[in-house]
Amino acid sequence: MTEPPAAPQAASGEAVIGEEGLAQLMLDSMRHGIALFDSEGRLVIANRLASRIAGLDPGMLRRGEHIATLIHAQAANGEFGQGEDAAAIVSRALALDRRRPSSLTRRRPDGTVVEVASTPAPGGGFVVTFSDVTAHAEAEAALRDQAEMLHATLDNLRHGILVFGPDARLRLANALTADLSGLPPAALQLGRSHAELVSDLLASAEFASPEDRATALQALGTERSQSSSYTRTRPDGRIIEVRSDPTPDGGFIITHVEVTRQAQAEAAARRQAAQMQAMQDHMRHGIAYYGPDRRLITMNRLAGRLSGVPKHYPLFGALFEDVVDSQAGDGVFGAGAAAAAEVARIKALDRRQPIRYQRTNPAGEVTSITSPAGLVRW
Repeated sequence: MTEPPAAPQAASGEAVIGEEGLAQLMLDSMRHGIALFDSEGRLVIANRLASRIAGLDPGMLRRGEHIATLIHAQAANGEFGQGEDAAAIVSRALALDRRRPSSLTRRRPDGTVVEVASTPAPGGGFVVTFSDVTAHAEAEAALRDQAEMLHATLDNLRHGILVFGPDARLRLANALTADLSGLPPAALQLGRSHAELVSDLLASAEFASPEDRATALQALGTERSQSSSYTRTRPDGRIIEVRSDPTPDGGFIITHVEVTRQAQAEAAARRQAAQMQAMQDHMRHGIAYYGPDRRLITMNRLAGRLSGVPKHYPLFGALFEDVVDSQAGDGVFGAGAAAAAEVARIKALDRRQPIRYQRTNPAGEVTSITSPAGLVRW
């Protein structure tokens, strides 16, 4: 008994679709528009997305259609704008040498940004791809705007700023850096090393004195992972504070700030304080001044001797109660219960009211003590 003949196998999906249909299916599944042209510039095959991104009417991408016809159709649809600019774009597209790779980016009338690339194909033809790069273009534009805003902000700061990468090479410098650092603008080229910039300063008149040159050389060996600062006087007399701070990526930022007025004010205050102290030290009275927080602000030498605490002079910043305890420890108030009572009495006095009393120290000297608000005088 013979077996019945086997039923014929069903044709595969590829055979049903056909090679051309399969190729079209693959092309239509792509996320880019694509069109293949032969050596004469006539369309061989294209996917559906190509007509939409190119701005062509549905059905325009027919086999055998010449690329020149398609370019003129795009122009008629307003894809290239109007007037002379549109005509110039059409002329460039028609004259393009398709034997060489090329690409351009343009904004369509609907606002989308399209990248159009032409690539040679074997046999003398070429492939044109259309990619919607709107999101990428908008991100780039946002980054450019952000960078421009950052540069504008930095250029309007009152500090000079130098940003270095982990390789100690310059990444960014604002406009004021040249003026405050003494570096010529031409020297502040991105990519130059910190060592090169310091060498430029050493070669100039910025560090004329041995002390300044030593400061510059020390800056070369500074540990940039730690914050540091120093102050220097430029040849024109301006005083600049130079500060280095690390950045998260292993680089560092150097800022230059002019502190001339601040430094001059501090120097004037120190001179005035020294003069005041000299005047106080030549008074024939001992005097000590306390602030509202009962801490010692100033005290002349005679006050230290007459109050009985010369070895602790000066006690600037000490609480009044601590000064009294220091006196008690030196035996100024005697010893025993009487001394303790005197300490308690002095501490309890209402210093908001004028006070006057006398005290005899262990050496037998009689001292008159007056205390207007905040002031103690011997």
